[in-house]
Parts: sequence; C-alpha cells; structure tokens
Amino acid sequence: MMAGKSSSKLKYVNAIPLSDLPKPGGAVGAVVGGLDVCIAVGTDGLIYALGGKAPPTGTPLKDGKVGKKTIKDAQYGTEFNLENGQVEGKWCPGGIGFIVGKLVSAVSVAG
Repeated sequence: MMAGKSSSKLKYVNAIPLSDLPKPGGAVGAVVGGLDVCIAVGTDGLIYALGGKAPPTGTPLKDGKVGKKTIKDAQYGTEFNLENGQVEGKWCPGGIGFIVGKLVSAVSVAG
C-alpha cells in the first residue's frame, strides 16, 4: 500500500502578541496549537521557540535564565542549547539535581 499525496499545508500561527515579547535575556510561556511552548530571547536579541517544560520534572522553562544561546532550568540548573535543545554542561547540577541526574538520563528539549 502506498501513501497518497498529503494535501496539508504548513500553517504559521502567532504565539504571542509582539508587545508581549520579552526583552533580551527573558522568556515567556505560551500555548500554541495546544502545545506548551517557551519563547526565549537570547541576550543577543535572537528569538527562539522551544518546548515549554524542562526535563525531567516538567518545570516551566519560562522561569529559566536565558543567555546568548542557552536557557538554564530554574529548578535543577541544567542548561539547554536554544538552537538544538541539547544539554550544555552538566545534567541536573543544582539543588537536589545531582540525585535526580543520577536517576534520570539526560534528554533534550528539541522537538
């Protein structure tokens, strides 16, 4: 059985009003098409959209610290690369993260 041509077309939707876009180094949460997303603005002014919850416990990334190309999870201190979602540095380095990090393997926030 062969799949036929798909008639669906890519559709872009607004995530947040432009007036709600955070300043460089900030982040905001939004629900877009039923998905929880984080809109982060790097300290260099580039805008990124990524999954809104940080692994392993689902804490909101909108509460994280945004750098030039990373966002740091506010709960355990894991830094994620804003361009590819991969972990930068240590997995779960802060708080009780050293225990959680031993129990749960590293994952990315890339979609």
